[in-house]
Amino acid sequence: MDNTSTCISSPKELFGFSLGDQKDKYEKRPFLSTPRGIALDEDAGIIYVCEMVEKSIHVFTMDGSHITTFGNTFFDLPWGILLYDGYLFVTDVGRSSLIMLRDCRMDEVNRETTHFKFCRGMSISSKTEELFIADEGRNRVVVCTIEPLCFKRVFARGVINPLM
Repeated sequence: MDNTSTCISSPKELFGFSLGDQKDKYEKRPFLSTPRGIALDEDAGIIYVCEMVEKSIHVFTMDGSHITTFGNTFFDLPWGILLYDGYLFVTDVGRSSLIMLRDCRMDEVNRETTHFKFCRGMSISSKTEELFIADEGRNRVVVCTIEPLCFKRVFARGVINPLM
């Protein structure tokens, strides 16, 4: 018998996280009605989950215990999340921006500098320390540097001005 099928005990539960609008039977865990992105810090045993409805990031232990929630004062619609070398990157569809958090500091690359439109997922090159962001609304990939966090270049077909 495949043991993976025993991990899901109901349609509204996945790996111990409660999903949807039913009462949370796991003490004080927040509901995850619209989780969009997830990042793991396996060394620290921490999971970061983007929650669109609550406009925040939930932090859990790897066994599903809720640690904290943050960001509802500055996120609008957080979507993608990436953890890299002590940096936490979040794409925010509502703000049309990329947000970087590190050491109680927040930096942002927003629509004024890159003209993001529905930035979603991202990946990072550990060799060049460049961040690649999928910009769905403009059918392109935007490349940013990490330190300082700023626009570098764009991949798109037929783009004359990379900021348009």
